[in-house]
Amino acid sequence: MAASPPAGEVPASDRVTEVPVRELRNRTRDVMQLVEQGWTVYLTSHGRRFAELRPTADPVAAPRLAALLDELDATAPEASGLSEAIAAARELDRSVATADPWR
Repeated sequence: MAASPPAGEVPASDRVTEVPVRELRNRTRDVMQLVEQGWTVYLTSHGRRFAELRPTADPVAAPRLAALLDELDATAPEASGLSEAIAAARELDRSVATADPWR
């Protein structure tokens, strides 16, 4: 694994790398730091991808989304139909946040 630039210097869509499992064993901390910086890391064995490490959802984003939906709900005209869309977005956000990733 070559030294990677900080995530802020690379577009999010390009923050992907592959790491052989042997290298993960030897440089676990470095690999975990990449993931913390927003990188997706594919683990490989004999050149074949077998696992993916990626960052979890931004823990700060959920409160920002809730605040934005509250603001939209408070300022949207009744006739605009946004209230239904806002309610649907809230329900989707709740269902994603409480989803069991093992099912």
